[in-house]
Amino acid sequence: METLSKNKLKFYASLKQKKFRDESKLFAVEGSKAISDFLESGLVPKTLIVENEQNKLFSDLKTELFYADKASISKLTNFSEPPDAIAYFSYFESKFDANSLHEQLTIFCDGIQNPGNFGTIIRTAEWFGIKTILCSRDTADFYNPKVVQATMGSLARVNIFYVDFSEVADVAKAENLPIFGTFMDGKDILNLVLPKIGIVVLGNEGQGIRPQTAKFVNERLSIPRFSFGNKPESLNVSVAAALVLAEFRRQNIF
Repeated sequence: METLSKNKLKFYASLKQKKFRDESKLFAVEGSKAISDFLESGLVPKTLIVENEQNKLFSDLKTELFYADKASISKLTNFSEPPDAIAYFSYFESKFDANSLHEQLTIFCDGIQNPGNFGTIIRTAEWFGIKTILCSRDTADFYNPKVVQATMGSLARVNIFYVDFSEVADVAKAENLPIFGTFMDGKDILNLVLPKIGIVVLGNEGQGIRPQTAKFVNERLSIPRFSFGNKPESLNVSVAAALVLAEFRRQNIF
């Protein structure tokens, strides 16, 4: 096993920044468990860096393999504690097919900013059988290390695309697809009959769904609150996503 050189260390450390990730088309997956989740999905990393020279977990991988001490890995990690291994995978090459929207329930993330929230939404989407997540162009970068980590491997199995919502709305109109949105003043989702196919819009953590997106929504949904008084004012967006998707799936077993 070859020791990671200073130049390689500098290069991979630069991938903590989006600019350099986009240039190299590489993103990091940290920790043996997370790496194993990606490998189980059939993906092979371009480079694997391990802390322990005796680490045999990935010894059969046909990939570039390096050893680095804990101090070096600390310069590569995006977290407070350095992992036992870091793998660098190539960006996904899939392209958005608008025609696929009429075949499935789809999520649209309208300006989700928090990487942890976004990663959890991706993980939740896979749990409920969602194959495609569409995002406004200002939604968090799904190659952000904190997003990757929060997905727990689901990133490898859910297709994610950044598109303008007007494009989505045009397809929805042509295909007669309903567009649902989550609002505080929407109709109680527990009292509605929900379809198997459609688009569910999730809004920004602080501002909710933007007016320019909301104008396309056919059905405004809300999750009933059972608390005493008027607090809390809202649910975390990833929690709201789970509750909404659970109700869609409960009504439409697939």
